[in-house]
Amino acid sequence: MEIITKIEKDINRLENKIIDTILDPKVKEKIDKLKIDENDPFGIDRQTLKLTALVINFLYKYWNRVEVFNKENIPKDGPVLIIANHGGVLPIDAAHIGTSILLETDPPKLVRTLVERFLPRLPYVYTFMTKVGQVVGTYENAEIILNLGEILQIFPEGSKGASKPYYKYYELEEFNVGFMELAIRKKVPIIPVGVVGSMEQTLVLF
Repeated sequence: MEIITKIEKDINRLENKIIDTILDPKVKEKIDKLKIDENDPFGIDRQTLKLTALVINFLYKYWNRVEVFNKENIPKDGPVLIIANHGGVLPIDAAHIGTSILLETDPPKLVRTLVERFLPRLPYVYTFMTKVGQVVGTYENAEIILNLGEILQIFPEGSKGASKPYYKYYELEEFNVGFMELAIRKKVPIIPVGVVGSMEQTLVLF
């Protein structure tokens, strides 16, 4: 046990050194300002957010060069539903929406995203995803997040949206309207978001 404890401490020291050396200080400051309860019901982890930001911040600013419009529509406080189109196989669009709200709003806000129910079957992958704010897409989980006064991101097209073939790019798939019922019941605003560019990250032929 002592050996394991020592290894964990060494890993934490290494992680902190990497973060302090590489991560943009402004991004680190934004993550430090996030309101995250120590006993978070879904297991989000501030340290994992910082390590993930090493990659996502690079993609956001320099690789994909994301542009954000009308960010002033995000309320300064209180629960919000973000409803967006989905595409591109990998959930880069979700990561960039969350990053934009973290970096470009004041105060910075945490975005939680509902994900497909099969993800908990993926070892390690789902553990990581929970640490960066991804939550299994159940009505109960959605209510918990909104009751915490946080921002909840939903892609109502689900996996069908992410796996569209090239000839259906930017055509919305049929989607469930449960998010509307949720918004009415919880009396929270819906912020519609249109994502352009995510479809081109991966070519799906059929």
